[in-house]
Amino acid sequence: MSTVADISVIVPIYNVDPYLYQCVNSVVNQSMKNIEIILVNDASTDNSLHICEYFRKNDNRVVLINKKKNEGLVSARKTGIYHATGHYAMYVDADDWISLDYLEKIHSLVISYNVEAVIPSHIREFLGNEKILKNKIKSGLYDRKKIQIQILPKMLSYGKFFSHGITSYSWGKLFLREKLLEYQSSIPDDIIMGEDAALTFSILPQLKSIYISDIAGYYYRQRPGSIVKEVNDYEIEANKLSSLFQFLRGVFFEY
Repeated sequence: MSTVADISVIVPIYNVDPYLYQCVNSVVNQSMKNIEIILVNDASTDNSLHICEYFRKNDNRVVLINKKKNEGLVSARKTGIYHATGHYAMYVDADDWISLDYLEKIHSLVISYNVEAVIPSHIREFLGNEKILKNKIKSGLYDRKKIQIQILPKMLSYGKFFSHGITSYSWGKLFLREKLLEYQSSIPDDIIMGEDAALTFSILPQLKSIYISDIAGYYYRQRPGSIVKEVNDYEIEANKLSSLFQFLRGVFFEY
């Protein structure tokens, strides 16, 4: 393996021990071997740390960061990307998993087109049922000019309510590490709703080139408890969303 990994895979972890082994196992067994795997345990109180230790002891590509205080997803992602050393970087949520050739396929697009990011499709898994979800904006290579003209006007809304031109999730997407570090660092830790959208829609306007792909090898596990969320205090919910809107409002004012 070369001294610098081609891809750093960052997995933020908090109390997901029923799913964590499958997630990390899918990363360490990738057909692409020159990768760095950064596990950020955000002060889990279940058996997540023990699972992380198992993989750390058995694979020298695994880096384990054990935080003593739970500080949330944004902070955990920052911790991971600060420690990453690969040319490119990707987030994988700890209750999801990836197909064994996923990184190889995504990285081949970087090599072929020399882009700063690859924006793929993904697979939503719910109670054993799988559905491929694609970006509404068509697949292909986009340079800086095309990003400005064809992507930015439609990345948030593709015409129908709640229909993004680009999927808002930041996991599964491959970014040039320096770019991901720069824009992840700018996101306030207090954004606890829409963390993915805050990153995706702030970094896209700044990229010089991307490739939108129909490749679908990231499995997003939609858990039953996350489908319908009971809202007990609408003021608290509004304040959570307000942090996201205020941040993106500032980002979009440039454009």
